[in-house]
Amino acid sequence: MPNKQLALWVDKVFCNDEILDPASPYNLDDRLSTTRLLRERLAERGWDCHTADIYQKKQTVPDAVLFLDIPAQPLSALIKEWGTARKLAVLFECAVIKPQNWELSRHRDFEAVFTWAEELVDNKKYFKINFSQKFPAVSEEKADGREKLCVLIAGNKKTQRPLELYSERVRAIRWFEKHHPGELDLYGIGWDRRLFTGPLLLRALNRVPGIARMLAERFPSYRGKAPDKRKLLREYKFSICYENAKDTPGYITEKIFDCLITGCIPVYWGAPDIARYVPFDCFIDRRDFKTYEELYDFMKGMSDGERARRLAAGHAYLAGGGNYQFSDEYFVRTIIGVLTGSGGGAGLPR
Repeated sequence: MPNKQLALWVDKVFCNDEILDPASPYNLDDRLSTTRLLRERLAERGWDCHTADIYQKKQTVPDAVLFLDIPAQPLSALIKEWGTARKLAVLFECAVIKPQNWELSRHRDFEAVFTWAEELVDNKKYFKINFSQKFPAVSEEKADGREKLCVLIAGNKKTQRPLELYSERVRAIRWFEKHHPGELDLYGIGWDRRLFTGPLLLRALNRVPGIARMLAERFPSYRGKAPDKRKLLREYKFSICYENAKDTPGYITEKIFDCLITGCIPVYWGAPDIARYVPFDCFIDRRDFKTYEELYDFMKGMSDGERARRLAAGHAYLAGGGNYQFSDEYFVRTIIGVLTGSGGGAGLPR
């Protein structure tokens, strides 16, 4: 009997099985471990797994399609010939990034939807899943030996949608550059380029060679790309760790966990219910401070003993498995449980 087939519908950069390749340049800090683990576990159950474009080239209709975020175009325009395939979707990104994920009328296209939005979860059509990652073996990080105060690692992005935190990252950067230059280092892509937004004609300038760099804003704190984020975080006491959006319950990405893993105390802003998932002692809540001056004074005045206590809390949280629902193991068990009818991740043994 031939193996069943699962197609992964992914963004263009991850096509041609790029999202399944450990050597991919997009696999920084093993970010793509989740889809590789999914393929491995499915293979044990008699399934093959490739990106959707592979099946389209072969003119093969897969048994199921897993959409990693809902595409902007209607499914009927993308895979009209795949009418017999089961369709499932993972809602990774919030409305600030991918508004189509949250158009409930689009959900009718899918047999099952996986999401961190608990208000939708019914364990019938909607199943709980989070941004997921591979967690390394837990090692206790020391509070001493780090001389650098603060780092911010993020791409330079913009949007006009409500609840965005892109602009708040820029406020933090500019505040440090003005009031305490040299005490915040900025890393990430796009900070040495200007991103043109707005009308189509203006956005077309993003494709004109050289002009984006020539007209870029200057950020004196910018230190370049961060090829190894976790190694870099181990050099700093604190990290400005903002999600892409605020006030969105359950929307928690890898950012805070990268800090906890590396013993860099996160200054977090994002999900209002973050303390439901990560103990309050493990991070600094940006919302507790009226100004950046207050935040700076708090970080600067924190003793090694207090930092050690917070690092110990983070270590205990990770060692105790409190992060399990954010792991690639949980993600894969949940997907396979629904896909094969063996139950969701929460009800499966660890």
